[in-house]
Formats: sequence, structure tokens, C-alpha cells
Amino acid sequence: MALAVGCASAGAGCGGSPSGPPTIDVTLPDGGDAAGANPDDAGGNDASVADASDARVGSDAGGCSGMSSSTLDGVSLVFPAAPCRYTQTDVAAGIRIPYEVVVTKATAGLHPTPTDEGDCQRPGASGIIVGFAITGVGQNYCLCDLGLCPAAELSTAAVVGRHPAEIEWDGKNWRGPSDVPSPKGPTFPPDTYDVSVFAIGTRNDAGGGAPINFEVRATRTITITPDP
Repeated sequence: MALAVGCASAGAGCGGSPSGPPTIDVTLPDGGDAAGANPDDAGGNDASVADASDARVGSDAGGCSGMSSSTLDGVSLVFPAAPCRYTQTDVAAGIRIPYEVVVTKATAGLHPTPTDEGDCQRPGASGIIVGFAITGVGQNYCLCDLGLCPAAELSTAAVVGRHPAEIEWDGKNWRGPSDVPSPKGPTFPPDTYDVSVFAIGTRNDAGGGAPINFEVRATRTITITPDP
């Protein structure tokens, strides 16, 4: 799945990037949330330190699969145990899909990149920006279009702890509220879908070289079944 970062043209709901964006130093004391934090990376949660090795992909009688990867040392995205199968009625009533940002090593000099098209996302309590998407068989739900915000280079640090968050979903196709009317689309039909959470950006090179790209990602499956 391609990450939606930036747009080909500047228009409503499509982020422009003026030259020389200001640098914003984001301070996150005691695991607190930054102002304007990414709504998908829940803030204000005092998380205990936990090693990423005990993270697990949720499983129930229906079974689900998943994987995770990270090129940012000490930072991972994981899915805790949660249901894998829901009926159409369950999803239409609204479900919550939990995930966690697990940070085992405090790392300064991070420059997280908003994953929405208009550069509106800001770091959450973990110090990184987390985007998400639910996709499959031509369906898509994400908060890719939050409107248009001034571009800015973000400077922050990874905050040690386990930072819980969740995706709220009513089973509809949607790309976000935008800054123009953006009604939700059709309901996802019964099938199996991929739920992905991801964070991208750069980190300073300890040797003084060019910034180094990072990507943190986790994916799991979710199945919607027909109503009985």
C-alpha cells in the first residue's frame, strides 16, 4: 500500500508545501500529547515500559494473521489481542481496533512525516506520527484527507513507554473529512481486509551525515462476515 504523503497539485484538501517550512520543536514531557496531535495516536496515556518482543497479534476462533517491521531502533507498532471477525451488524454499530506504539529506546533527532495529504497530522504521545488504512477488494478507509495545513518540519523524540491507540470504524469507505464536503462512501462487503498502521520520517545521523529515512509498520487482517 502506497503511503499518501503530499499531493500532485495544490487544491482543496491537498497539502501545498511552501519553500523553507518552519521547524517546529515538539516537546512531549511525561508522555503527554503535543498540541494538535494525530487523532490516531492516542495521547495522554501513561504507558509502562515494555519490550516489543512480548507484543502479539490478536487472535480468536476465526484466526487472524499479521506482521510488523521497523527501521527505527527501539520503536515498533503492534496489535494487541483483539477480535479478528465481526458481523456486518457489529461493524455498522462501530468497532474499535486497538494498536500500540512501543518505544524501548529514547531517540532524539526525529523528524516525523505527516501521512495525510494536507500535512495536518502532528506527533502523538510516542513522538511519532501514526497513519492507518483498512483496505482490500477495492475498499478503503483512512484519514488521508484532513484538509490543508501549513507545511512544517517537525522535530521531536521517541518517548519510552507503551502508547495505546485505536482505530474507530463504522464499516464505511472514507478518506477523511477534508476541508470540503466529504460524505462517507459505501459499506465494506463481507470479506477479509488488511488493517495497516504506519509511521515514516527521518532521523538525524549520529555521524553528522544526511538524515536517514525510517519506516515503522504493522499489519493484521480482519474479517467481516454476513449477518446470520
